[in-house]
Amino acid sequence: MRFAFRKVFVYRLVSSDDNKTEEYERVRDIYGAVFPIKAEDLMMSEGNPAEMYKLFADDYSDIQATDKIEYEGEIYIVSKLRKYKGRALERIEAIVIKPNN
Repeated sequence: MRFAFRKVFVYRLVSSDDNKTEEYERVRDIYGAVFPIKAEDLMMSEGNPAEMYKLFADDYSDIQATDKIEYEGEIYIVSKLRKYKGRALERIEAIVIKPNN
């Protein structure tokens, strides 16, 4: 699946200097891929599967829930994370939501 990995821009909410507002700030670039959600992921998604996707990224990726990602010009919000470790395969899977606005 790594052949499908593209650059993903990760944005994180950070407080302003006066702690009155929060804004998304670009924190890093990673490599990953976003795919439509599958039926077996519906239990984890707890939402409308038409607006949900799955992000696959390398294990070392620093991604958190509520982060915003940009993948191929589209914006998604990270909802839930799962981390897998195998013998030679380590990856993060995240349910991401495509906002309506």
